[in-house]
Amino acid sequence: MQPGGGQGLNLGLWDAVSLAAALPRAADAEGLAAWRRARRAAALGVLARTDLATRAWTLRSAPARAVRDTALRGVLTTPAGRRLLAESVAGPRRKPRDGDGRTLG
Repeated sequence: MQPGGGQGLNLGLWDAVSLAAALPRAADAEGLAAWRRARRAAALGVLARTDLATRAWTLRSAPARAVRDTALRGVLTTPAGRRLLAESVAGPRRKPRDGDGRTLG
């Protein structure tokens, strides 16, 4: 499975968890609309990260690939760089919020 697919799966699981938490307090349409806005923002973040990764890994220009590879080698030489790269691939560490802005999980 591609990392992006894993992020999509995780996003769907967080959607389910956050919706289950939001439903008891969503007495009106605005409560569900707030949940939908929060989850849409999370989904757009996943899309932006996966789009950037796809563009980086499918570069056709040899000079652009050389720059990418040199930068990646530089990042991977330090523990902080490796951690940053791993976190960017894994997605955000923030816990999802329900429609009222309460942190879940």
